[in-house]
Amino acid sequence: MESFMLETPHGALHTAYSKPTSGSTSNPTILFLHGNSSSSQIFEPLLSNSTLKSKYPLLIFDLPGHGFSKDAPNPEQSYHQPGYADAALHVLRHYGVKEFIALGWSLGGHNAIEMIPLLSSPTTNSTGIKCLGFMIVGTPPAKGAQQLLDGFHNDISTGPAAMNVLPEELSFAFAEAMTKVKPAPAWLHETVKRTDGRTREIMFRAFHEGQGSDQGQVVREWDEGWVAIVNGKEEPYVRLDYCAEVGKGAKKLWQGHTIEIEGTEHAPFFEAPEKFTPVFLQFVEDCAKVGKA
Repeated sequence: MESFMLETPHGALHTAYSKPTSGSTSNPTILFLHGNSSSSQIFEPLLSNSTLKSKYPLLIFDLPGHGFSKDAPNPEQSYHQPGYADAALHVLRHYGVKEFIALGWSLGGHNAIEMIPLLSSPTTNSTGIKCLGFMIVGTPPAKGAQQLLDGFHNDISTGPAAMNVLPEELSFAFAEAMTKVKPAPAWLHETVKRTDGRTREIMFRAFHEGQGSDQGQVVREWDEGWVAIVNGKEEPYVRLDYCAEVGKGAKKLWQGHTIEIEGTEHAPFFEAPEKFTPVFLQFVEDCAKVGKA
């Protein structure tokens, strides 16, 4: 993938893009949105998949304050889900994307949902970018304190995921807890340490206070493309029954039900790509048909 540092109102963002090796230009772009205190490197098992590389443009970026991106110049404007969604639109516009499919993991799933209202407004979507579908993984659609408690097993807004300063032992434990892969790769430990701690503190404060969209309502009512809700069967943080209940009322829920990947926890695409990738490939193909209909 060819990388580029993109200047945006949210700071300089590390982006990378690859064209389909088949030479096709008709398929939608796949946008990957990573999670809290992680980076786009988490998607390497998918980015290296020969089918995806051959057929689809692939686009990644590190959130402001994460990975190889710079810290945001105005943290209060950028370090929350609506801010991250806006940053994603800047990336899509830079690469001239007209149609895309999003894969959002954990915080990235919340950001994908927050993109939908932005896309529906000509003010924020002046170039007419269209989403053909989004898959959220390890993400309970939520807004406000009560839904946070309903969607997660514990009050994660009081734990390491929401802390500005992470002592060494908590930073280590946080990286180890992100996926089922043990020990966690060295790059993930370094990524947690690199993350601007204000991203965690501000994001969870905004989330707790109900800033942003009613994400459950967005999932239920959006009907311009497919919505997929996927979790690891052994997901340790997100309540699977909550996700199933939200999905039950969705107009365009892919496969008609939420999906649980056997033998995986919070990041099934990273923990067991051989199980996750066939599911994702089918989702992408079904979303691409929406654009050609």
